[in-house]
Amino acid sequence: MIKIFYLIISPCLIFGIIFACSDSNIKLNQKDIIHLNSDTCNDPDRDDINCHFEYMPENVSSKVKIADDSVSGMRIIIKSRLLKSDGITPIPNAYLFHYQTDKNGYYPKNGNEKGIHKWTGYLHGWNKTDENGYCEIHTIRPAQYPTNDFPAHIHSVVKLNENSKPFYINDYVFKDDPLVTEKYTGNLNFQGGNGIVAFDEDSSGVKIGKRDIILNKINHSCPK
Repeated sequence: MIKIFYLIISPCLIFGIIFACSDSNIKLNQKDIIHLNSDTCNDPDRDDINCHFEYMPENVSSKVKIADDSVSGMRIIIKSRLLKSDGITPIPNAYLFHYQTDKNGYYPKNGNEKGIHKWTGYLHGWNKTDENGYCEIHTIRPAQYPTNDFPAHIHSVVKLNENSKPFYINDYVFKDDPLVTEKYTGNLNFQGGNGIVAFDEDSSGVKIGKRDIILNKINHSCPK
C-alpha cells in the first residue's frame, strides 16, 4: 500500500508530510490515502474554484434571484455590465457565480446543500451575461460578518465561457458601508474595479444599484 501511495501523490506532498512529522515510522491508512487524493468538491479543505460551477443549472439567464421571497432582509437589485479593459466593449455569454451572507452576516444553510455549497450556504446563484454584457442580481442586502472586520459583500466568480478557467473578481460592496474605506480599496486583490455599489430606490422600495465589471487581467487567487 505504501508503494502505491508514493506513486499517486506528488514528491512535494511526501516531503511536506515527512518534514512536518517527527515520527519516522509514520503510517497512512486507506482513509488517509483516499482523503489526500480526493477530487471532490465535498471536501472543505479543498479550495478548487471550479467547484463553484459544479451544480450550475443547464439553463442560466442574465437575471438570478439569490434570495427568494421567504428570505428576510432588505431587497436589492444590482445591475452589472461585464466589459473588456477599454470599459466599453461588452463580454457576452460569460457565466458568473455569486454567494453571500444573510442579513445577520452568516452563510445560512438548510442542510441539503451539495458540494462546496455545504460551506457557502444556500444564498448563491448563477447568471450569464446577455449579448450586451448585462446581468442582474436580485437578492437581499448581506450584512457584515459578526466580527465586523470586513465590509458587507457579495463574492463573485467569473467564467468567460464553458471551457475557460474561472477567476474571482473584487467583491460587490456598498458605498454607505463604513468599512468601505480607502484602506479597503487600496488592498484589493482582484480585477473588476473596486466593486462599490451605490443604491437608488425605485417606487416599490427596492434598492437598485449598478456596477461595471471591467476586466484587465486574470487572477486565480482565493477571496477572504
